[in-house]
Amino acid sequence: ASAGSIASAAALDPTSVDALRVQGRVLHTLGRADEALETYAAALAIDPADAWSLNNSGLILIEQERWDEAAARLASACDADATVAVFHNNRGVALERLERFDESRAAFAKAVELDGSYDKARVSLARVEGHGTTGAPADPVPDSSGTELASEGDAAAGVPDADSESDTSGPAVELASGGATPEPAPEPEDDL
Repeated sequence: ASAGSIASAAALDPTSVDALRVQGRVLHTLGRADEALETYAAALAIDPADAWSLNNSGLILIEQERWDEAAARLASACDADATVAVFHNNRGVALERLERFDESRAAFAKAVELDGSYDKARVSLARVEGHGTTGAPADPVPDSSGTELASEGDAAAGVPDADSESDTSGPAVELASGGATPEPAPEPEDDL
């Protein structure tokens, strides 16, 4: 579906948070991040506690390297629905990029607690466990422009690695290293 047809559908019920969230996802997928942020803002104006709009807009903020804003937005997503492991992982990503390693570690640990099979969160947790309260990440932060979005239904259905829609070319953080090779900084995990 094109952004225009999604916008037309959203116009049928301008109070539909779900329609606005889908429109934001389409805009983001089309590379129109600022418009996607505006659309998520419209959804949040209707329902300030819409956890998925908070998460998705937080991910765009990560991509724009607006770490403080992303961390705050993702904290709100966690507050809105503390049961979604992906939200905690994403918050951990933003906090790690801010070099707030204790908070990052806690966020990754919560993600693993909620979903013990969440490999990206486990790898990220292992990576930040070596950091104190200060210090640099293991590797430079990778470009996150290739991040993909997964659907809310995927996460609810328990689809493995629900942080990305089609994780065929997922970031290197998927695999833990054997020790000598440092792990790259995390790629944000997206969901709708």
